[in-house]
Amino acid sequence: VSNSGQQTISGTINGANDNTEALTITANDNLTISGVIGGIANKQPSTLDITTTGSGVLTLSNDITTDNDQTYTAAGGVLLGANISLTATSSDILFSGTASTVDSTGSTRTLTVSANEIEFDGAVGGGTDGALGAIGITGALDLDAAITSASSLSVSTTSNLGANVTTSGTQTYTGAVTLSEDVNLTGSTITTNSTVAGGTNDLTVTGNVVFGNGPTDTVTGVAVLDITGNTTIHTDTITTSSTQTYGDATSDTITIGAATTLTTTNSQITFSGTVDSETSETNNLALSVGSSGVQFDAETGGTVGLGAIG
Repeated sequence: VSNSGQQTISGTINGANDNTEALTITANDNLTISGVIGGIANKQPSTLDITTTGSGVLTLSNDITTDNDQTYTAAGGVLLGANISLTATSSDILFSGTASTVDSTGSTRTLTVSANEIEFDGAVGGGTDGALGAIGITGALDLDAAITSASSLSVSTTSNLGANVTTSGTQTYTGAVTLSEDVNLTGSTITTNSTVAGGTNDLTVTGNVVFGNGPTDTVTGVAVLDITGNTTIHTDTITTSSTQTYGDATSDTITIGAATTLTTTNSQITFSGTVDSETSETNNLALSVGSSGVQFDAETGGTVGLGAIG
């Protein structure tokens, strides 16, 4: 399908046979998709490729399902005109190019994704009144541009974070997280339920953080680690090449939820808030800072005692 001038596709689109027909839509102006694509089981298009050129804006206002890849290349950016579900069975979804930003149409639209991986090349939620609602990803996330405003983010498998993420609520990373740039995660509580590989990049958390769902969910390869809120540590290893800072006020809390070793390379570890074990536990806290030191700015073990500190 190719057109000139503004166009709205309001009817449903399905294939004649499952996983055989590719659907390509190209527009040189604004394009709105308001009908369901692939809504009939076993009648979904094989692939979907939608492109707008010039300054054309792509507005998605209904759910889209394909058997294979979906690619959105929008010269004027992508707008969510409703709460949207994008499904690509065992395949990838790509918002291609930095111009392919993703925003709401003046309301916090939700984006629900089910795919092998979704990749954002353009900023998400950064437009005027463009903040998204909840972003829920069943699959992996490859983030190459910032998520600047959403209500929450959840990712069920791996996350490659190459830009900052800002949410008003929670962020949950169930699979392994890899940092490909210095990253600032801003939200109410940031939870990593698997490993974090820093790739020698800085990790800043503006908000509360929970590291790990168990002792083997290690945090390694980070350069500078800086947490501004409360910290809960369920992993047995946090290793950085530079400083570690937990909290930015004595009212912040650091909860040691497992026997934990914090290691830097000749760099200081600072606990700005209180340090305690998890309730009903007495977990050990090992600190290795080389030629540097450890600074405690508030009470340690005053609420729930630690085991050995050393």
